[in-house]
Amino acid sequence: MDRKNFEYKVKEYSMSNFPDRKIFVYDDVLPYSVRTGIYEMCSKSLYKLNGTDNGVLENSQHISVVSTWQVDDFKATQLLENLPQEVIERHNMYYKFHHNTMINLCTPHDRFHTHIDNDSNGWTMVYYANLQWNIEWGGDTCFLNEEGTEFEHVCSYRPGRLVLFHPQIPHMIRPPTQLASEHGQFFRFSLATKFVPALGEARVLADGMKDASLGGG
Repeated sequence: MDRKNFEYKVKEYSMSNFPDRKIFVYDDVLPYSVRTGIYEMCSKSLYKLNGTDNGVLENSQHISVVSTWQVDDFKATQLLENLPQEVIERHNMYYKFHHNTMINLCTPHDRFHTHIDNDSNGWTMVYYANLQWNIEWGGDTCFLNEEGTEFEHVCSYRPGRLVLFHPQIPHMIRPPTQLASEHGQFFRFSLATKFVPALGEARVLADGMKDASLGGG
């Protein structure tokens, strides 16, 4: 994509106890045509009931609704192909490092809990897929301290926003409010992808060759 005169905004945050664990928030980083395509893919995807978002026994009955994508599904979004190269390089966002992709479908009736994504030093990418959303409708992503007792950063749900963060940062989704449903927004979609460089290197060794996908690593 020709990104001439295509400016984006970025904010960077660090966690108080672990300053090297960072959160990056990007706005205006994807063209509307790409955003529309991703939203259509999310809205037409096949969803299933999933278990709780952490391993606490008392939360085991709090199920969520998700769609699990393979790497080819993620490639079909063309999301990486439309990002600035410096963003891809900063976060090691290459297909060979792709671990998994999941679409979260959230409603005001859902319950979510504090969790971490994995114990790697990779990146979690969350893309807010809805095309319309008001700040009063909730759906934020909350990042907590190491004890999971206090919010350190709250990232509001803004259409087209891209959030990248260290996967060991405790975080949780806040469900959308009933007000969203009253305005015709019945579902909050977010696309969550994990990039794990160590996994990618293992794939290179197993395949005997590098993945020639976007950026070439």
